[in-house]
Amino acid sequence: MTSKTNFLVNYIEKKNNIIIGLGTNLAGNMIMFLTTIYITNHVSEAIYGEFRLSFALVSIMVVVLMLGRDSSILYYYQKEQHDRVLFEETCSGIVLIVVGCAIFYYFDDFFIRTLLNNNVSKSNYHLSLLMVPLWAIYNLLTPIIRVKGYINSGFILSNLLQRILRFPFLLLFILAGYNGFSGLAWSMILSQVLLLALLCYSLAKTVQWTTPDIASFFKRFNYALSLGMNAIMLSIAGKIDVILLGSLSTTNNVAIYDIVTSLAIVCLFPYIALSKSFEPRLYHYFHHEEKHDAYRRNFSLSFTLTTTAGVFFILFSREILSLFGTEYVAGATAFTLLSIVYVGISCWGAVSEWMTMNGFAKFNFLLLIISGLLNIGLCYALIPKYGLLGATIALGVSLTLSKVLAFLFIMLKEKAYKLIVFPGEFLLMVAIIALSVYFDTYNIMMKVALFIIMSFLLFIAQKPLRLRLINIIKRKAD
Repeated sequence: MTSKTNFLVNYIEKKNNIIIGLGTNLAGNMIMFLTTIYITNHVSEAIYGEFRLSFALVSIMVVVLMLGRDSSILYYYQKEQHDRVLFEETCSGIVLIVVGCAIFYYFDDFFIRTLLNNNVSKSNYHLSLLMVPLWAIYNLLTPIIRVKGYINSGFILSNLLQRILRFPFLLLFILAGYNGFSGLAWSMILSQVLLLALLCYSLAKTVQWTTPDIASFFKRFNYALSLGMNAIMLSIAGKIDVILLGSLSTTNNVAIYDIVTSLAIVCLFPYIALSKSFEPRLYHYFHHEEKHDAYRRNFSLSFTLTTTAGVFFILFSREILSLFGTEYVAGATAFTLLSIVYVGISCWGAVSEWMTMNGFAKFNFLLLIISGLLNIGLCYALIPKYGLLGATIALGVSLTLSKVLAFLFIMLKEKAYKLIVFPGEFLLMVAIIALSVYFDTYNIMMKVALFIIMSFLLFIAQKPLRLRLINIIKRKAD
């Protein structure tokens, strides 16, 4: 890297991981939402629903094919502290991807009929498959950025640049008249190729590549598989509702549900930033007191920001969804419910990440199986009667259960309360969420005033922020 580039990277890495993670996520998703608004106003609801249904399956394929090699990069590098691990695990993942893609292509009729209920054409399915290796290889390489200490740079690359690159391609295709499935798919594929090229260029100057040991594929297979099964179950828990909604309901409901889930997940961005930035440091967390203060500061900040985002979405759910088209307002109740669920999930801190980073991946996998099976059962029970609201309930219950079970498991071994929210913070969150739900049908000016007041209360409840505000007031008074 040049000296100017090194200076910029070092400057970025000195900033708080939660702030950078959240900031890039918010900026990136603002771009994504503007892109989606553009799509939903130029593409029919049915085509967009088919596109999202197909790519929901693709996202599951990506996680399945990696079989945990992206997570094993983090785990084994922490143990061995050698660049050889990075290359070996990446190569192992690429081998699995190539074999898996061949299987998904050869048995295309089976997957289209069984998983997509023939709601996606064979040509569109094949086009979607092009995204699988691109997405999977990218996911294999991004952990290397993190283990090398470039956590904030990784956030910028994944959260911001990935979204920025897609819009120009999408705009070109739609302006050229390709406003069907192929235009949406190719815009994602080409932008991912460019992003992957940029990532490979940066890694070439960061990592000392060595000849991989073929035996490492087999030596690390068992634990990597455990990590992979955890990731697969998480992916299934997050996407099976989309697949089943397409099977048991309509592609129109898939389109609405995709918008709802894409928006609601913004609530979890601060929590995700905490989990991703602190994940390597969760190794032997309870035996290193010096890690606790940093975790607690970042967790309190992420929880406050998550709750604030949840309040905003609850109060303005209808107004936000109307930006995508009047037909999407039908998802307002599901949007509110899922926002509440995600705020609740953030209360549990990085419990699942602690398990995978401390040798309990197999137990975490078992917990995820339980919650995944519950999700599938609830989808079959609720979607035929309640549609997208039923899918929302199924997702919320299963995700919450996985966190609760992980917490109870850690309680048997360590002081798990050091990972979760304080009681006072939890009670304040419950009160503010309840008020938000009660006032969500009031006029917009009143809701704006309420949001400002509740956001202020959430932030001054944080001691560091409260003390800083008091100092500012004192200086003004003097």
